[in-house]
Amino acid sequence: YHPVKVGEVYNQRYVVIKKLGWGHFSTVWMVKDRKVKANMANSAGNGIDDAQLFYALKVQKSAEHYTEAAMDEVELLDCAAAERRRCEGAVADPSSNSNNPGEDGEGSSPTAGDVDRSKHVATLHDSFFHTGPNGRHMCMVFSMLGCNLLSVIKAYNYRGIPIPAVKKMIQGIAMGLDFLH
Repeated sequence: YHPVKVGEVYNQRYVVIKKLGWGHFSTVWMVKDRKVKANMANSAGNGIDDAQLFYALKVQKSAEHYTEAAMDEVELLDCAAAERRRCEGAVADPSSNSNNPGEDGEGSSPTAGDVDRSKHVATLHDSFFHTGPNGRHMCMVFSMLGCNLLSVIKAYNYRGIPIPAVKKMIQGIAMGLDFLH
């Protein structure tokens, strides 16, 4: 793991605020984007709120196989983001949308539903390498999401999550999977 510290700056723009979590492959940190804040100051009234300043920075372990896995993750997330942008563009300007047939020969004109489903997939904003005392680490910057599943389980005192909440979670997962497929 890379020894991240609160207050450090990554990629000359992301200031570490606090640790959000960790797993076998990485640690995750809340960061504030100084570049977005600087752009806000230069263009007042642009509709950006404070929530858009904060992101989740995932710092991968430096071992080669973890780096390779992270690079694969970035490639997949870039593909999902490109498809999301294509859908958003086609919905915003239907006249520019050519009816591209999909693999099954059917039309694949994006709809507002496709755009909605795309919002249930993690959004990668940036990726870069950071070199530290333990080697070279792949870093990925994501939109902040909600709390993790363990936090929800703890909130219900380990007695099970209510069925309506589980249904809502599953619905979001299914919508994200539908967009990806």
